[in-house]
Amino acid sequence: MTSCQREQPDEQVDIGLVLYLCDNLATFEYKLQDEPMSVVYYLGNVIASCTHLASMLESGNVEGESQDLVAGKMLIIPNVGVGLLVATDQQSEEKVHAEAAIDASIVVCLALATKNHLLNSWGLSEE
Repeated sequence: MTSCQREQPDEQVDIGLVLYLCDNLATFEYKLQDEPMSVVYYLGNVIASCTHLASMLESGNVEGESQDLVAGKMLIIPNVGVGLLVATDQQSEEKVHAEAAIDASIVVCLALATKNHLLNSWGLSEE
């Protein structure tokens, strides 16, 4: 299950581990072109599974004051589809844990950067 699809807010994503994995995938000494192509394919799957994340972050507002920390706060998203659904009220708003959305965006960013690095380094196309 990707971090975009986490159902339990207590489940933490180890961003350091994700960074370590992406760093190793980007710098691994691949012998055949099929190897980085496979990595690019699977990173593309991770990125594609989180397509709703950008719209969530764009339209969402974090509860509380703008200078407050996001720890324990909810991200309120008006009229957005399925995602990190936690609770729904009568006005068709969804609430997700702000930390989960931030973690998911970091994972997607690292996956995208690694994928683009491999595509450029090996002269691959996305098709």
